[in-house]
Amino acid sequence: MGELILQHGQMEGLRSFLVAPKLEIEIPGLDLFAFVLPVNARVDRIELSLQDSNNLHLSEIDLKIDGAWHSLRDGIACDCSQSSIMRNDPRFGLESWLSRKSAFFCTRNEPHPRVSFTLDKTYTVEAIRLLNRRDGLWNRSRKIRIEIESDRSNSRCIFDGSSTASVLSFLHSKLGQIDRDILKPSLGQFTKSVFRTFDLALGSQFGFWCSKRGLPKAIERAALALETCLESDFKAYQRGSEEIWQFCWICMQLVDRPNLALRKVLVSSLILSGKGRHAFRYFKHTIREWNEAEVVALESMVAYVGEKLDGTPLIIGAHDFSRSLRSFPKDILFETIVDTLNVCSEDKDIFASMICYGTLLGLYRDGDFIAHDDDIDLLAVVDSCHWRAIGPLCNRIKVELRKRGLTVRETSTNDSSRTPLLQIFSKSHPVNVDLFFGFLEGDQIKLPMAKVRYADIPANLLLPVQKWQYEKYSVDAPSNIEGFLESRYGNGWVSPDPLFRANEYKKR
Repeated sequence: MGELILQHGQMEGLRSFLVAPKLEIEIPGLDLFAFVLPVNARVDRIELSLQDSNNLHLSEIDLKIDGAWHSLRDGIACDCSQSSIMRNDPRFGLESWLSRKSAFFCTRNEPHPRVSFTLDKTYTVEAIRLLNRRDGLWNRSRKIRIEIESDRSNSRCIFDGSSTASVLSFLHSKLGQIDRDILKPSLGQFTKSVFRTFDLALGSQFGFWCSKRGLPKAIERAALALETCLESDFKAYQRGSEEIWQFCWICMQLVDRPNLALRKVLVSSLILSGKGRHAFRYFKHTIREWNEAEVVALESMVAYVGEKLDGTPLIIGAHDFSRSLRSFPKDILFETIVDTLNVCSEDKDIFASMICYGTLLGLYRDGDFIAHDDDIDLLAVVDSCHWRAIGPLCNRIKVELRKRGLTVRETSTNDSSRTPLLQIFSKSHPVNVDLFFGFLEGDQIKLPMAKVRYADIPANLLLPVQKWQYEKYSVDAPSNIEGFLESRYGNGWVSPDPLFRANEYKKR
């Protein structure tokens, strides 16, 4: 692929487009991934800087040498410098980071912060890989500039995130790698027209026209070509999925509204790269951009990907692109449900436990789990004295569940109370069981309701629990099932709504 340095004259044709480059689009869910840039040059010094006022922080800087990745923290950097240190705290300094005492380094928020590293000798570097600190904030580094120095000569820039020309060049080479190394047998001559448009966008004579008008068309053609490959040569597409989602990520920073093909290719390539949760986060945060027909097309695509992967369609679930609960044998799911409810019934501080929320809704209304649901919901009711002090009870339940061979993880609700809830996993299936807690005070029970935020409902909707028969399974359920479902989901609970979660959060 070579260096990503524009030849003489290529910048001129892009001057007008550079007035307002669209490089600040945040794609939620992608901010923890590594940025890999080809170098293919002899390097003895590296400098990273930002072309705006911000904090410069990274958790990893790796160099690809002789086909293997080596961290600068492996001892190949003999000297370093930093424009400033956050709070003047040595923990944020390069020395602490290089010695692995700190997980990341960080400068102060300042104009053009920079760090530089001198290598212990001159290496032939094939690529450089940057990884952001693990808590995100990747948007701070979108305008990163990377310079290298070879054989103690003058430094030269190999990437500038603030320059549309540099980003276009990166995009062009990324597409070239995908076409040459991964998909060429599948795409054949189709990408030639795509490359012609990108070449024009980078050329000096027609650069302005193609950047403003032709570039979106080139990106659309590339996305359609990749979508075609997903259907015609799934194995090749899967093999190249890591490169494909990175290509899509950059494309999305250059267009006002990504077309459907580009969004579908991004989601599918993320799923096939093992980043399904991040694909779902992207979909969830951009759901306003999807109309009903596009959601149907996405459903069809993720179902196809699941079928090709392991013979089971994926769905757009409540929390992930995952298998539908209906695709699992009921016996193994109810075994986990019954085990969890039995543990709750044996604890002295739990008044009652039951199936609830989406699990109850599907079994009661549809006679099966909800088609687009991907987890199981249970509720344990305790006295209000445990509000804000439920830790000991959670610990007891975790111990007993683990005795039954279950894995338990403690998390919390997403409201301001951050009340603990337990996520329970079985070795016999990948579905997680969420055990929520309700708190009884007088004739009211405080429990997670809309948006998983705590609210009060009449206690007589839940207590005393009834033994409810579903097929061959007998489980505890609320005393007034329909009353509870109406209080949680409103009058419309009788009609299935695949986009309920999005509607509840007012994202459609």
